[in-house]
Amino acid sequence: LLVDEAGRLERSARCEADCGGRAQILTLGYEPVVVGMARGERMDPAFAVDPEHVSALNDLAYLMAENGQAKDALPMAVKALKLSPLPAVLDTVGWTYHRLGESSRGIPYVEQALAGAPAHVDILIHAAVMHAALNNKARARNELETALKIDPKAADRADVKALQDTLAPARQ
Repeated sequence: LLVDEAGRLERSARCEADCGGRAQILTLGYEPVVVGMARGERMDPAFAVDPEHVSALNDLAYLMAENGQAKDALPMAVKALKLSPLPAVLDTVGWTYHRLGESSRGIPYVEQALAGAPAHVDILIHAAVMHAALNNKARARNELETALKIDPKAADRADVKALQDTLAPARQ
């Protein structure tokens, strides 16, 4: 899910690529929660999400993990995974573990997501960040290089710049 500067919900390239072309955006009933989360508001984990709506569960779990609520997001992400092992869902589970400081527990999910969507830039970057955190810098560099070949504009992202700094050879 993407929210622009004006707070409008935009189509998610993340889901569009992984949902077989059936871009699924949270129904309008979820929009205020998504916009609030994008603005840094905490989400009540008891929020009534359709328990069978994979995209709703996955997108809200991802937003929660990105906004400091990874512990509350994990059950939602795992529920989405049980419903559908889409690459985006696998990535969310793995990334949520990473946000909890458990990269070694999360990396198998992200690697499986990458196997299912090898050209997905966000998944490549998540894999690179997690491999770097696990001190597998050669693999992280390879994944980052692949992501930047697919989308050179990703080099402008703050997370990519931070990763590049992490992967840079030590200066002496």
